[in-house]
Amino acid sequence: MNHDFPQAPQSLPGDMPVLLRKLADAWAREPSRPHPKPEVLAHWDELIAEWSGDSSLPLFVRKAANYRGSVVRLASGREVVPTDNSPAQWAFALAVLGECPSLDWVRSQVASDAIPVAMILNKSERAAARYRCTLKRAVNPNSAGWKVAHIAGVGLASGDPIEAISEARLGQHFSRLMSPRNMFVIHTEYAGLGELPEFCDEIRKSTISPG
Repeated sequence: MNHDFPQAPQSLPGDMPVLLRKLADAWAREPSRPHPKPEVLAHWDELIAEWSGDSSLPLFVRKAANYRGSVVRLASGREVVPTDNSPAQWAFALAVLGECPSLDWVRSQVASDAIPVAMILNKSERAAARYRCTLKRAVNPNSAGWKVAHIAGVGLASGDPIEAISEARLGQHFSRLMSPRNMFVIHTEYAGLGELPEFCDEIRKSTISPG
C-alpha cells in the first residue's frame, strides 16, 4: 500500500491565483464594505498611540487563555487586561460609525467598564475579572453579519506569561490589535477569506498607511 500522500503545489494551479487576487481587489473596492473614513482613521491612529503611551490606562492584550477581564500588573506598574477580539471589534465599529473619541472619553469608558473584553465570560473568568463588559453591550459587527479580521497579524506568538513579556512588545501588540486601520470586515459566511494574504494585501493597498 502506498502511504505517500501527494505533495501540495507551491501555488494554486492555473488561473486560480489571478482569480483570487481579483476577488480580493473587488472586495477592497466594494462601496458597500463598511470601513472608516480616512480622517477617522487618522484620528484613531493618534488616539491608539496616546492610549498606548499613557501608563495610567490598561493595555488590552489578546491572550484569552489568561482569564479575560482580569488584570496583570507588569514590573513597571502598567496594568494589562487579557481579552479576546472584542475590544478590537468595539474600536473598529466606533470608527466605522465615524466616532472620534478623546482619550478622556476612553478613560471614562475604562472606569465605567464599558469596553468589551470578551464575547462572553465563563463563571471562573467572571469571578476573577475586574472588567466584565461583554460584546453584547456594545456595537457588534458580528450581530450585523460581519467578521472583523486583522490585516497584520496580532498574535503574540509567545507562551510566556504576560508579566514576562516586555511592556514595549505588549504596547506594539495592543496597537496592532486595537487600530481600526489594521482591520476590515468580511461577510461572516465567508469569514475564512479574511485570513487570506491576498485579501489582507488588497485591503492594505486601499488604506493609506500613516507615515
